[in-house]
Amino acid sequence: GYGDTFLFCRYLNEIKKYFKHTIFVAQKNLSSLMKNSFPDIEVYSDTEFEKKRNKIKFDYHIPTMSICGVLKIRPTEYYNNVCWLKADKNKIKEFSKYFSKDKFNIGIFWESTKSLNQRYTDIETLLPLGNIKNVQLYSLVINKEDFEINYLENSPKVVNLGKKFKTFSDTAGAIENCDLIVATDSSVMNLAGAMGKKTFGLFSENSEWRWYTLDGEDVGWYKTIKPFCSKHKNDFSMSIAELNKFKM
Repeated sequence: GYGDTFLFCRYLNEIKKYFKHTIFVAQKNLSSLMKNSFPDIEVYSDTEFEKKRNKIKFDYHIPTMSICGVLKIRPTEYYNNVCWLKADKNKIKEFSKYFSKDKFNIGIFWESTKSLNQRYTDIETLLPLGNIKNVQLYSLVINKEDFEINYLENSPKVVNLGKKFKTFSDTAGAIENCDLIVATDSSVMNLAGAMGKKTFGLFSENSEWRWYTLDGEDVGWYKTIKPFCSKHKNDFSMSIAELNKFKM
């Protein structure tokens, strides 16, 4: 998924050291973000690559999730690159007009794969953050339920930025304007972490296996994501209550 790509593309610059030329094929919605973040690597979207497949020459192929194993990169070396994805300067400027200069701006994301309930909550869970003094919330969710759309269109607490997103370059531009991201285990949480943005990650008691350490100040793979773990399945209310204790 998108989150996998955000996490493991960190190793592109490592693999590049071993070859004269490196080609990276990313999902269509990620290609512009990847081109901006890795200017020394030839980047194609998956659809572009399929169209030019017979003309593109390469000697070796490797999935990004296998790079750390092949290069024998140990867990203690994950922190060597804290920030490897960069928002386009024009996108940062484009979305800056929606953000308050005199408030603490929090980008929120509550969706993920709905079949995986431990990675999904609803907007009501995150709304108490809007009651914190001097805080403004910004929704980074694109596909919303009807009731959520109605709420966002009529709520002064949450600015609906997600409806303006076309690709993850837009999402990255918005994230860069935020002071903090609060998100469930999702593509947006991974993107924020890959950008080095301060993030509070919301995890279920049954979190995915890759998050091997959620009892410290970060999540292992990302130095800037602080984990908040629920004590009951699908109940993130306690995590939000705990998060509210932290100074923004």
